[in-house]
Amino acid sequence: MGVALDAKSLLETLSYPGLFALPLAETGLLFGFFLPGDSFLITVGLFAAAGHLALGPSLLLLFLGSFLGHQLGYFWGRRLGKGLKARMRPEHWEKTEAFLRRRGALALLFAPLIPVVRTGMPFVAGAFAYPYPRFLSLSLLGTLLWTQGVTLLGYFLGRALPGLDRYLLLVVGLVVLVSFLPALWEARRR
Repeated sequence: MGVALDAKSLLETLSYPGLFALPLAETGLLFGFFLPGDSFLITVGLFAAAGHLALGPSLLLLFLGSFLGHQLGYFWGRRLGKGLKARMRPEHWEKTEAFLRRRGALALLFAPLIPVVRTGMPFVAGAFAYPYPRFLSLSLLGTLLWTQGVTLLGYFLGRALPGLDRYLLLVVGLVVLVSFLPALWEARRR
């Protein structure tokens, strides 16, 4: 019997160490994009509201995992950036550099809120040598916004609607849909 890759099963299996490890893997390893970030955070909030997890330690572990994952992603980008540049077309490299100069701060701040982007953006910032002090402060703020905001949303929903954790699949489905709306909006706009 295998472990399902849904937020509730992961949370029950991994418990507190998972609250650190899952966001670390999602934001720090390029293959982590498939992990259930937003739905995991909502589930943590719902479980905390139902008394299955302590809210304070959960918020701290989620933040630390995600923040350190961003730093790891940046490190890997810096380390592998020259190889990436050799494989990219020069015009694509130049467009990405121009984008980071114009919109890099906003992109880094809001990247944690967008699935897949939260995994790739730290790597891209490192590969393109985005100034680390700026990256550090923006990833700190973005990580706080994502981990604390989405988890607290789940917590307050769970407190306002007791028993909501019984409808976890529906709640998680709505969260996944909402988390992809910015990407869908941008694709439609183009």
